[in-house]
Amino acid sequence: MFDAPAANEPGFVVRAAVYAVDVEGMVAPRAEIDQIVWVDPRALPDLPFAPLTRDRVLPLARRCDGA
Repeated sequence: MFDAPAANEPGFVVRAAVYAVDVEGMVAPRAEIDQIVWVDPRALPDLPFAPLTRDRVLPLARRCDGA
């Protein structure tokens, strides 16, 4: 479980349960998710990441990947 400032709602905090999964098939954005981009957590593209992703998910992915 992680808490972080909401990306597009100043003054709000989001709480997320983060899981590692294997995915088969197509993944598509839905609801409030506008875009999906697969990234290598060790070689990030020049994109604006939400605080939860930048500060919590990507560091966790790097540790789990052994990087």
